[in-house]
Amino acid sequence: MRLQDQIGDFCRSSLMHFSSNLSAADITINTIKTPDSDVTTITLIGEIVKGDAERFIKLLIDANTNGAVVRVLNLYSRGGSTREAFKIGRTVRKYGINTASPQSFKDAYGNVLFVSCGSKDFSFDFRTNIGNKDCECASACALIWAAGLERHYGRVGFHRPYLRPEDMRELEFSEAQTSQESIFSETRSYLIEMGLSEELTNKMISTASKEIYFINEEEAKALNYDPAYDEWIIARCPTKLTDSQNKRYIKLGVKYHFYPSQLTTNEAQQYRQMDAMFKEFGKCKNFYSKEMQIERQLQKKGWW
Repeated sequence: MRLQDQIGDFCRSSLMHFSSNLSAADITINTIKTPDSDVTTITLIGEIVKGDAERFIKLLIDANTNGAVVRVLNLYSRGGSTREAFKIGRTVRKYGINTASPQSFKDAYGNVLFVSCGSKDFSFDFRTNIGNKDCECASACALIWAAGLERHYGRVGFHRPYLRPEDMRELEFSEAQTSQESIFSETRSYLIEMGLSEELTNKMISTASKEIYFINEEEAKALNYDPAYDEWIIARCPTKLTDSQNKRYIKLGVKYHFYPSQLTTNEAQQYRQMDAMFKEFGKCKNFYSKEMQIERQLQKKGWW
């Protein structure tokens, strides 16, 4: 058996053993009309299986053929096929698409209270343990999320790729070790290609297949933009707030909107200036982001 055929499905431990009649992921396209322009997104829900990459690419090309530019890929999946994830991820990067994971809501201590996958019916409440536990982006799904030029963070989890147990049992340890190291090498190369840090890649490889490492808020902020894309945007949109300015902006914003009596005149002026910079950057970033996506998807130029 070739090593490529041995690569196991990269997924949560509860989904390790697959049957031959697995359902494909639900991949749909949606266009929201806004006063400024139409916003087209693709949403992937459920287990990622063989053939999903081909279906995703066809949906994307059909949208482009009809003149639509896909801005964001929403990802709600606990995992699936690594090989399909690599294919989808490289397509996402090639076409300049942003990615979004389930939105999470935390308390003051950073504990996740509630996760939403776009609707009240598709969510999970950790306080009551009620809802749909599939509302996350983990394992192979996280590999696709990593491909976004802009990565909108919510609940994203990684673990190491692995051979299918039934294949592993047929190998001597030396053979299994060689195979696993080849898979690790392929995955490392993919994540480097997508601009992830060596530190996070090492954390993923050190997390066993039966566990999930959910990235924290600090790591998520560092992953918000692909590094090369981030510098490209900064060069065109110089009003981007620094990390320290952004923290100050958020802190002053809370006082400005909820406790205005506690705000000094100088703080109010500082907040309004930062707010204007924040909005100007957002407007500028969206303009250049869309122009880049138009070039890649409709004009077929500038692909990395």
